Amino acid sequence: MGVDNGIAYYYCHEQTMLNFEFLSTMKTRADYFVIYADACNLSDEQLATRNITFKQIPYDVPKY
Repeated sequence: MGVDNGIAYYYCHEQTMLNFEFLSTMKTRADYFVIYADACNLSDEQLATRNITFKQIPYDVPKY
C-alpha cells in the first residue's frame, strides 16, 4: 500500500493468510510493518521480532 514515516503498509489481497510465504514476497525495506490480512498463523513473538503489526480484515480496518 505504501510507506509513511518508516512504516510500510501491506494488504494481503491475493493470499489471505499472513504467513512466512507471504513475508518472503515482501520487497519493501522499512523499520516497521503493518499488514492487513484475513488471518495470521505467525505467533506474537514471530511478529514482534520482525517489527510487524497484524491487522485483521475487516475488524481492524478503520471506517471513515
